[in-house]
Amino acid sequence: MDIRVRSTELASINSTVFEETPPFGGEHIRKKNKIRSMNLSNSFENNLESKNLDAEAEHKYKESHFENLKEQGRVGEEVTSANNKALQQNKQRQLEDFYPLSAEDCSSLQSTSGREFSLNAMNEILKNMSKRITNRFFYSKKGFLSYMSHAFRYEKRDAVKINNTDFRIRANLDSSEQTLQIQEKYLTELEYSLQVSPEWHFKKKLASVLERNKAYNLLTAYKGLEIEQGKNCKLILTKHIELTANDKEIILNQIKATHQQVEGAGTYNTIEDLVIAMPQKSIEKPRQQQSTKENPSENRKSLGIWGEVRSALVKSLGDQGEAIDNHWLSNLDANIDKQNNKIELKAPSEFVKSYIEERLWLSISEIARASGFELKQIEC
Repeated sequence: MDIRVRSTELASINSTVFEETPPFGGEHIRKKNKIRSMNLSNSFENNLESKNLDAEAEHKYKESHFENLKEQGRVGEEVTSANNKALQQNKQRQLEDFYPLSAEDCSSLQSTSGREFSLNAMNEILKNMSKRITNRFFYSKKGFLSYMSHAFRYEKRDAVKINNTDFRIRANLDSSEQTLQIQEKYLTELEYSLQVSPEWHFKKKLASVLERNKAYNLLTAYKGLEIEQGKNCKLILTKHIELTANDKEIILNQIKATHQQVEGAGTYNTIEDLVIAMPQKSIEKPRQQQSTKENPSENRKSLGIWGEVRSALVKSLGDQGEAIDNHWLSNLDANIDKQNNKIELKAPSEFVKSYIEERLWLSISEIARASGFELKQIEC
């Protein structure tokens, strides 16, 4: 079938057909161009409005900055590269500048991170991060909250375990706070111990009635208790402890409460006097403690290889190293066998011995081995 149309046939067709067909570049193209033109116009107007808003914000900033300079008497100060850089740095803030968080910040971060950390826990984590991360800068609080939202979202600590008012990160504590934490932990573990012997009851009573620092020093120096004939009791300590007459009376009363008993013949064994056996206070010891506090690393150098091991351990433990060395390692006596390259340690009490073995022994052994020495088993 031939569908071609001759010119004579084309001429006979109603011309209205051609009128309904849009010509090349006709009305639909003009409408499309008109819409495009309107879009460009709207985009231009939006950009212009945005620029006007930015200009208005910049104007307000300059006015506030001018007021600040006016208060500081620096209105006519020349803008140089130095003070211009200082002004730029003033705009950016680090993590420590946002510490502590408010209750409103805490609620916002809980919502955005999906983690139910308490306000105290968030502030402890932020404080710890601000010490470790010093290369993060923020130009607005919104950016800071967005950053912390991601940090809390992937925080490995369990919110249930750390959502208490006593939660503290050890790296955030100074030396005095670390000392307090170590003492309180030791006394708390002692009070909640399940031991039922008269000696352990005596220790628990001392932990509850004596002042914290004195109770800690006395119990860590405790070696034994001997009930002698003639109604006397002998308390043996491994180091000198300053005790007042009132302290001695308190100790004697606790011994009576735990060790007085009825003997087999029905007679009551009474305890009337307390004798405390401990090393005498040396005159040079306070000077040594003072020099250790001022420069502990210099004091450890005089101890030879044992001092080197202690210094390396202090460095590996970070901020808490000095406190641990002062409370635990300084109480150990070290016997150095240079011929066989061995170090033998002696602890003043079973508690100190168990603490070293459970928490520090592996690290001490590795440091000693790196120095060419072998660490023997710790004795008491």
